[in-house]
Amino acid sequence: MTMNLNGIFFDLGFTLIEIKNFQLKNYTHLLKNGLLDLEHFLEKKGMIEDSNSFYNIARKVQKECFKKYFETEKEFSTEFILELSFKKLNIPFSDELLEKSAEIYHKYEIKAWELKEGVKDTLEELSQNYKLAIISNAIYHKGILQILKNLKIEDYFDFVLSSAKIGVKKPNKEIFIEALNNLKLESESCCFVGDDIHADIFGAKRLGFKTIQIKRSFYLPTNNIVDVIPDFQISEIPEILKIIEKI
Repeated sequence: MTMNLNGIFFDLGFTLIEIKNFQLKNYTHLLKNGLLDLEHFLEKKGMIEDSNSFYNIARKVQKECFKKYFETEKEFSTEFILELSFKKLNIPFSDELLEKSAEIYHKYEIKAWELKEGVKDTLEELSQNYKLAIISNAIYHKGILQILKNLKIEDYFDFVLSSAKIGVKKPNKEIFIEALNNLKLESESCCFVGDDIHADIFGAKRLGFKTIQIKRSFYLPTNNIVDVIPDFQISEIPEILKIIEKI
């Protein structure tokens, strides 16, 4: 090894976990069903009267936030989107209601995620020698924690950070620095593994991480064009075990 590797940081979605036969429209449908269930929940509690009123407002707020999401590096959490929706409809809310509402909204999506092949065994081996962490662009932090628990891999990680938790998304430097500081590590002694060339590879590499890009099995449209090359590319997570011997 040419460097003293102390930490390995991972993206989560489509790096360690996947939705089988992923299509963007199917993923959107999971969230749509969750939002419809949430509207039904609010109707049963007598908090809304007009059918589809909450759904339509929440979708509008969501689209407005997503537009800003793609224009900036700011993150808009599920709780924030729901809070704006409640305010627009003059629905009284508490932290408990926001928490329950976010849980309902994401319930189908959370259940859809599965471990990619070889992930658990790879994490088991890596965790014996390195600090492991997750940095994920995700709008629902508790959902990330629930997915890790459901898939029985939460104990492998020393730290889990989401864009929802910190308020900015990759490739913003702040989210990487927060994770490094938490683990008391320097980027030059760490490696970042992710699938997105802009958010993951560009974001980590400009801070001094070694980078490993895992290839996607599908295409996602993007407006972010960056001239950056990962240090390594892999097709399956277990390939990391041989690569770290070269770092």
